[in-house]
Amino acid sequence: MLKDYLININFHDVIESISAIGTLIVGCIALWLTISDSKLRIKAKFSNYILPSEENPSILNRFAYTINITNIGKRAAIINPSILWHVHILSRQKYIIDVSYMYNEYAKFNPRTNDDFYLDDGRSVNIYHAPDIFRTMKINGEPDKFIFRKTK
Repeated sequence: MLKDYLININFHDVIESISAIGTLIVGCIALWLTISDSKLRIKAKFSNYILPSEENPSILNRFAYTINITNIGKRAAIINPSILWHVHILSRQKYIIDVSYMYNEYAKFNPRTNDDFYLDDGRSVNIYHAPDIFRTMKINGEPDKFIFRKTK
């Protein structure tokens, strides 16, 4: 009986079914990875982990930098290091961003220099290869302030 059943199976249909199930599984994994990456970007905090790697400082980590916008109640904003001078926020308004909030783990920070800075636990961080977003712009004569516009 089993022998008769196996003879009548259309293996083309079986292969199509397996292929469809495999495609569905791969699609679900891709969706899950996309959602997970989005959550990681939102939760990313400014730390050693998202600074340029020590082995190859020209390569930036894929996670975005997190800063606070001072004039809207320290609301978090995400900066994409690959798009200099732009910040991704759900608004078309312009915001002045206080750079000191980016480095609130440091005792001292001056974006005009490329010196080493030390975290509370003593780790040294060199920002020499950091993107141009760390360079000083004067807005209305006030140094150490940056202006970002929403990317379109």
